[in-house]
Amino acid sequence: MTPFPEDIDRTAFAHWLSGFVAGEGCFYLGWARLKTYPRPKAIFTIQLRADDIEILQQIRSYFGCGKPIRVNKRKASKPVSAYSVNTNADAYNIICPHFTKFPLLAKKQHDFLIWKEAVEYIHAIALENTQLKWTPKRRGHINKLILALKKQREFIHPEPSE
Repeated sequence: MTPFPEDIDRTAFAHWLSGFVAGEGCFYLGWARLKTYPRPKAIFTIQLRADDIEILQQIRSYFGCGKPIRVNKRKASKPVSAYSVNTNADAYNIICPHFTKFPLLAKKQHDFLIWKEAVEYIHAIALENTQLKWTPKRRGHINKLILALKKQREFIHPEPSE
């Protein structure tokens, strides 16, 4: 991983990054289907045209985690690149603290707060030393957060101004 450039102010970049994520980022919650049992997953991604991969690499160097990847959506569309943080440890230790310190100023802040609650819950469960981590009650809690995140993303038509 390329180190973050020393000539860029990290605090200024952090503020810019939060604004950028408000428009281009995604906080995803879902379930990974494993052979033995489902496991919740919280993923942070930014997806851009493939010719913008350099900024995704710079974001990766800023966070010090995750990976930029090339995404092939459809043959007819332009190539896409994404930066993705897939591990809950990185989400908990790096991504959540960043957006807590440098909050999103748009509607996506509400997405983040729901996602952060799930990340913290998954982290707490992961600390337990038991095979019965994802009981029906715990799965239900994650499912409520998944539904809350979907509901949060619904478009609300603004009231006409007078």
